[in-house]
Amino acid sequence: MSSTVWPQIGPVAFDDTVRLIPGRYAEDAERALADLADNDDELDQLIRLAAATNSRLQAQVERHPAGLGRADLVFAIPYSKIINGAFSYGGQGARFHPPGPKGAWYCAVDVATCLAEVAYHRIRHLRETGVADEEAIPYRLFLADVHAQEFALLDDRNPATMACLDADSYVAGQALGAHLREQRRGGVCYPSVRHPGGTCIAVLAAPIVANVRRDALFFVTISDSTFAGAVRVDAPDLERSRVTVHLADFAGEFLSRSGARSLSAQLDQFAEVILDFAEVESVGQAFVDELFRVFARQSPGTLLIPVHMSDEVEFMVRRGLPPLSG
Repeated sequence: MSSTVWPQIGPVAFDDTVRLIPGRYAEDAERALADLADNDDELDQLIRLAAATNSRLQAQVERHPAGLGRADLVFAIPYSKIINGAFSYGGQGARFHPPGPKGAWYCAVDVATCLAEVAYHRIRHLRETGVADEEAIPYRLFLADVHAQEFALLDDRNPATMACLDADSYVAGQALGAHLREQRRGGVCYPSVRHPGGTCIAVLAAPIVANVRRDALFFVTISDSTFAGAVRVDAPDLERSRVTVHLADFAGEFLSRSGARSLSAQLDQFAEVILDFAEVESVGQAFVDELFRVFARQSPGTLLIPVHMSDEVEFMVRRGLPPLSG
C-alpha cells in the first residue's frame, strides 16, 4: 500500500470492547413506558405512539428517514435492540457521524477510556444547561466483540488524521465517516481524544458488532464540571441474584428523593440488594421514604437489606420502613 494513501485501511480484532449506555436507554422501551401508564390499555397506547416515531422500528419496516432498512440491522441475536438503536439514532452527531437519523456504535478497548469519553460528553451537556454537579448517573456497561477487515486506522500523524482527532471539532471526522460509509467500510479505529493512551472504535455497520453481553452498572458523578469518579456495581451471573451497594462510595449526602432514585436506578433487576451504610453518618427522611417505601412498593421482587448502620441511621431507616401487615 502506498504511504500516500489516506486513511490506512486494515483489519481490527478486538474482544470484549466496552460501551456505556445511559441507564434509561439500556432497558426495553416497554419497561420504561410502563412507569407512565396506569393500566394495560394506556401502556398499549403509549407503545403505539412511541413506535410511530421510533427510528429503529421505522428501519425494520423500511421507513427510516435516512434509508436504513432491515438489511442494515441485526435480528435474532442477544441485545439486537441495543445494537440497532445505536445505528438508527444519530442524535446531535458525534466524531464520525453527522447529526441526523443514522448513528454508529462507539466503544473503547478499556473501561477507563470509555468512562472518560462518556464523562466528557455528560459534562458538556450539563454546562449547556447551567449545571455543574450531578451525582450517581447510571450507565450500563455492554461488552462486544469487533472483528472486521476494512477499518480506517488513524494511528499515524498525518495532518488529515489529526484533523479527525481535533478535540473541539467533528467536521473532519464526520466527513471521513460519510466517505467510509459510501465505500461500505466497517468503521474507524482511533486514539481516544479524551483519555490519552486509550483506543476507541466507531463501528459503521451493525453486523460487525458481535457477541454483545450486558455487564456491570456504573454510577458516574460529576462535581464542579469535572469527572469525580464512578462506582461499579457488578451484574449478577446466572448463579447469583444478590448485590452489595456501598453507599460510602457515592458522593454527596443521602437526604433527598432524587438521591434515592439515583441510587436505586436499575437495582430492581436483583432479588436482594445489600445496602451497606458503613461510614454513612446520617440520612434524610425523604431519602429513606423514597428508597424503603416508594422503591420497595414499585419493585416488590427486590428485597432491600440495610446493614452496618449507625444508631442515627438505623433510627431513621426503621422509622421509614412500612408497617408489617397482618
